[in-house]
Amino acid sequence: MSDASKVFDRALRAILREPMAQHGFGFDGSRTFRRHLAGGAITQIVNVQLGQRSMSGKFTVNLGVYVPGEASANPAGLSGRKALEYHCAPNRRERLGRLVPAPLPALQWLPLLGLFFGPKDIWWPFSAEPLRTERSLQRVRSLLTQRGLRWLDGATPAAGRVDADQPR
Repeated sequence: MSDASKVFDRALRAILREPMAQHGFGFDGSRTFRRHLAGGAITQIVNVQLGQRSMSGKFTVNLGVYVPGEASANPAGLSGRKALEYHCAPNRRERLGRLVPAPLPALQWLPLLGLFFGPKDIWWPFSAEPLRTERSLQRVRSLLTQRGLRWLDGATPAAGRVDADQPR
């Protein structure tokens, strides 16, 4: 494991673990947070993915809602406790960066211009420099609490939705 990855993992625990726990998410120690709903039948997943090769030094955040048996990517007998974002049905998966509002929303629907002005897949920087990594993770924490958790609840079947009026 590189020095940058070690710095990243320490910062991830320090910055995201407690806020996610306050919303009912457990941390598996390997960059994935899960919240089990509907008696464990449904699992909301927040997975932090480090880039490789040309994306080295960057990370993204994958969101998913795992409903057993719903997607062909679901291996038989897979528990929500082990499910990852890619086990979720396509309509129950999203990247956190794509939830950032477009700078000029009216242009995102125009042919070709939409490629430049629509939502983007964001990869945040990290490095062996703790301050840079912490700043990126603080932005992610803010975006998760402002938009990511709401998206997860909206992608969750009605039986497992978190009531917005209840504390999480």
